[in-house]
Amino acid sequence: MTKASLFSKGPALLLGLAIAAGAGMAHAGTTDEFIVGGSPAADGAWPWQVRLLDSMDPKSGFCGGSLISNQWVLTAAHCVVTGDGVAESVVIGYGSTEQSKLKLVPSVKIIVHPDYMTEHHADLALIKLAEPLPDAQPVTIADASVEDKLVTPGATLVVTGWGALWDFAGFEEALYSRNKGFSEVDTHKLLNANALVSPEKLHQVEIELIAPDECNAAYQAYSEAINDNLSIADTEICAGSPAGAKDSCYGDSGGPLVVADDSGKYYQVGVVSWGSQCGNPVLPGVYNKLARFQPWVEQQMSAN
Repeated sequence: MTKASLFSKGPALLLGLAIAAGAGMAHAGTTDEFIVGGSPAADGAWPWQVRLLDSMDPKSGFCGGSLISNQWVLTAAHCVVTGDGVAESVVIGYGSTEQSKLKLVPSVKIIVHPDYMTEHHADLALIKLAEPLPDAQPVTIADASVEDKLVTPGATLVVTGWGALWDFAGFEEALYSRNKGFSEVDTHKLLNANALVSPEKLHQVEIELIAPDECNAAYQAYSEAINDNLSIADTEICAGSPAGAKDSCYGDSGGPLVVADDSGKYYQVGVVSWGSQCGNPVLPGVYNKLARFQPWVEQQMSAN
């Protein structure tokens, strides 16, 4: 998700970092984020997880995403929108929990949700791959019926990514203050140059769904403290750990938030979007609520 401090929709920042234990999140316009408080994923786990890359170099990754069909990837809009507009193309790495072993495939089309350009709450983008992947293992996007049954306050969710494993104290603020206006794509190189290195192995962490009213109240209080205007839209959900130290982080932006049903089948219910400070017990991570966008996703894949 993006975190309120790195690169943001305003004073808050979007995360594109990684998931880590005890780190913070960002808002619109952030960088790669890592999983905080999690653990390395087993080989073959989370087969829909992908890495967005700048080039055919496996080390050029900057955001996460998920395979939702054999030719389409779902990610966060802030991962593919730069100061010049929507990126023309990206490279997708898939098929492994190890970055150095990812299979690479170029994209041919990027579609950003139309509302993202006017309001950050629709932080979604679709990426069409150059060719269908014969070995793709896509995840199912949760619809309204799945959300009603499985996505309730206190539910256990899992977020995965190659984002940061910790929140470098003061790093977000320092980076943002020096580079206001930088996009996710523009800034991940700077992050790499500052030794914020993504882990080789995909990480995972269990977090819980936070009630909307509780999450909104926390961000409104935080907004008053920093003289900002942060709020949780009805197209977003919050997830974290009341004890803190478990979260998505820099570099995890665009990655999947999933939940399992009683049979063990996983559904993607969210996309890492934004937050403030990885692993903050008071300010949980904020994710796009996919059930609200599932019709748009299906329509775009059918039409393109």
